[in-house]
Amino acid sequence: MSEQDKQQWDAAAAEAGYQPVSDYVETWKTARAVYHAALEANIRAMDALEQATIAYHDSVNRWLTSIGGNRP
Repeated sequence: MSEQDKQQWDAAAAEAGYQPVSDYVETWKTARAVYHAALEANIRAMDALEQATIAYHDSVNRWLTSIGGNRP
């Protein structure tokens, strides 16, 4: 989309009583960036939780083996 097209869309939106289209686009870009950052953080948190769960079960198994309660 050319700069002239953007200006025409913004002018039409303003004439109709709306915010400029470019404002909506920027809001959408920001929301999309926040969503992707949150998604990435959630993936990292789930990975950390999985690693913590594995470590916990390993430590329980080692403890049970040490007291003779975890025999195959």
